[in-house]
Amino acid sequence: MKNRIILLLAILLSSTIRMYSQNCDINNDGMVNSSDVVYIYNYIANGGDSTDVDTIVGPSDVVTDESFSSSDSDFLAFASSIYTKVSNFEELRRNLENIRLGKQEGTITPYSSEVSNTWSAAYTALNQIEMFLSYIDVCDPNASTVMKSLYYEMVQAKCYIYYHLATLWGTVPVLKGRSTTDAYDNIMYMSADSVYDYCLQNCVWPDTSEAEDEVNAARFNRLSLQVLKAELYLALDKKEMALECIENISQSDVFVMYAKDAETDLYTVPMSVYSVSYVSALSAEAQNGYALAMYQGLSSTYGVWAAYKRLGVAVDQTHCESYELLMPYPYSELVLNPNLTQNPGY
Repeated sequence: MKNRIILLLAILLSSTIRMYSQNCDINNDGMVNSSDVVYIYNYIANGGDSTDVDTIVGPSDVVTDESFSSSDSDFLAFASSIYTKVSNFEELRRNLENIRLGKQEGTITPYSSEVSNTWSAAYTALNQIEMFLSYIDVCDPNASTVMKSLYYEMVQAKCYIYYHLATLWGTVPVLKGRSTTDAYDNIMYMSADSVYDYCLQNCVWPDTSEAEDEVNAARFNRLSLQVLKAELYLALDKKEMALECIENISQSDVFVMYAKDAETDLYTVPMSVYSVSYVSALSAEAQNGYALAMYQGLSSTYGVWAAYKRLGVAVDQTHCESYELLMPYPYSELVLNPNLTQNPGY
């Protein structure tokens, strides 16, 4: 009860100040959102200590119009910062799914930090991606090859996040562009299937003479785009189209992310994403083969929860309730956002 009272006080405080200034924009991402509220809540609840809130972004991490010179080096640095934020989301998302899979201790309720931190990490990254994309016009003849390449990487990063958000929560807010002072005027709400369609419409890669060059598995690339499209098509039960996306992918890992090393505080711990074995499991699923055993045999849990849901075995495999196939929206987000309604059962 005490924690709920503190949370409500923090929400009321942030909501009131939000009407008049951006002083509660702790993330400095152009809006006051759930991650700012979580920060304020933890700050009050812990007697002024908020250091355990991993998703808070410091001012030094944020690129602003005033500090951005639009040089290749600036774009590279900005993209590197976004990759770190996407990796943070991936680590938190994976932990959240591992709780549901029964492979990790934790709680999944509207009040769980595991839920709110994952949600906040996603939209922190998405806000930064939209800001990045607003700086580049790929049709501009003055846009460098570096800028254009990074542009398509960031579009893919955006689709990657939305695919996982829709898989976890169902209906989710989709940003129309970079944040405005009134964030809720800048978003549209899409069902999971609509999000998948939206991502497929945006899943493009430039057709260049270097298209067949060896890809960099540490960055979003032309092959990782094909795997992402396969995931999206499978989510829409379009198996033939999914198979077409991945049937010619060579036998090598396509994409990997990196988690934070607790000792060095650097993102250097590999997190397998689009591995050879994972792509093989997707291919088996697309061909109506016995994919369940292949997903269960993966060394990484990436994609397992989504696959269980697609295969209709999530309840049996995890012993969760049927309503738990979707995650609860964070309570703090529901208080701030009148356009969201809690998923059934929570």
